[in-house]
Amino acid sequence: MTIYIAEVHPEADGFGFTVEDLPGFAAFHEGDNLIEAAKTAEAVLRDWIASNVDRGIEIPPARSMLQISEIVDRRTGDDGNMLMALRARFPAGRQMRVNLSIDERALAAIDEKAEARKMTRSAFMVEAAMAFD
Repeated sequence: MTIYIAEVHPEADGFGFTVEDLPGFAAFHEGDNLIEAAKTAEAVLRDWIASNVDRGIEIPPARSMLQISEIVDRRTGDDGNMLMALRARFPAGRQMRVNLSIDERALAAIDEKAEARKMTRSAFMVEAAMAFD
């Protein structure tokens, strides 16, 4: 999963978000709950990425928190800027068939967990892999 570093802009009625690595990206959440604001920003980011990918626009790579912090500090002249990591989800790419070797007990556990969630084995494995950073 790709992580983009957002600059958080506290405002009287909510929180704004911009991402140095993604020119043109902006999100806003009305309310005082920063956790909910981050969820909103991640949803907007997902849609922003999908829209740009659909239009054939290349999405720039993400830089580290340290790199972004230095850029923002230089731009603002302040080292007290609020930064937050936003998880980016990219649209699915081309489906590929693969052959994996998996221990039979591990495979049984995967199948059991996938069935409990009413998912295919493949969908479960993808979802599980996307949960790791």
